[in-house]
Amino acid sequence: MERWTRRWTAHAALSRRAVLALTVLGLLAVGATLMALRDRPQTIEPDTAVQAATGPAPESSTAPGGDVIVHVSGDVAEPGLYTLEPGSRVSDAVEAAGGPLPEADLDRLNLARPLTDGEQIVVGPPDPEGTAAGSLVNVNQADAATLETLPGIGEVIAANIIAHREEHGPFVQIEDLRDVSKIGDSVLADITPLITVG
Repeated sequence: MERWTRRWTAHAALSRRAVLALTVLGLLAVGATLMALRDRPQTIEPDTAVQAATGPAPESSTAPGGDVIVHVSGDVAEPGLYTLEPGSRVSDAVEAAGGPLPEADLDRLNLARPLTDGEQIVVGPPDPEGTAAGSLVNVNQADAATLETLPGIGEVIAANIIAHREEHGPFVQIEDLRDVSKIGDSVLADITPLITVG
């Protein structure tokens, strides 16, 4: 019986060692697999230079990844929201929208001007509601929709003009628009022939 007890004790010790060894090997295998998966490079589809955006433009001044989101409307083949690379020009936005229609008046746009995130590019801008053809937009009285008909003025800049006007009073001269956030010299040059302050 003593012999059988020694065998049983030896067999039980061997079984415990085997279970412990298998457990350690299993944990090492799981750990090695996790490390291998973590270090494996991920495949990410490259962004295209121009993509049609499916949602509204973000409120921030910069889109994710530094891209520029603009609304192209008017006399273009495919009006809509477009995401362009930083440094893109008005001409790039017009081309992204399928190019100008034959009746488009591209001379009213500065095609070489760099784009600003959140702006609207109106190709062959329609006359503002309630104004006769050729009349000027009064920036001291115009609502957001009317301001957005001006080249380079999108929803964000129109809201900035109205907020500035409400906080500081009416604009005395056209150059005062330089004080409005996101209106630079190029946008001001584009809209100057189309606006008035009185």
